[in-house]
Amino acid sequence: RPRSARAAPHPANPFAILGLEVGADLAAIKRAFRAKSHETHPDRGGNATDFIAVRRAYGVLVDRLRSRSMKR
Repeated sequence: RPRSARAAPHPANPFAILGLEVGADLAAIKRAFRAKSHETHPDRGGNATDFIAVRRAYGVLVDRLRSRSMKR
């Protein structure tokens, strides 16, 4: 999927965006993502900008965990 020219940079602190402690495991990240995405989803009365930030934070954290597991 092509990236938009206006794509925002990675979130500064993805753990804070999802309301997690630094070093949370994958299960905690998934639970927090689901809860935050339901809160911020535009179809549920949330803010689209916040929803995008939540999605990006989740993507950054999952990518970090996947790359860490691939290096082992």
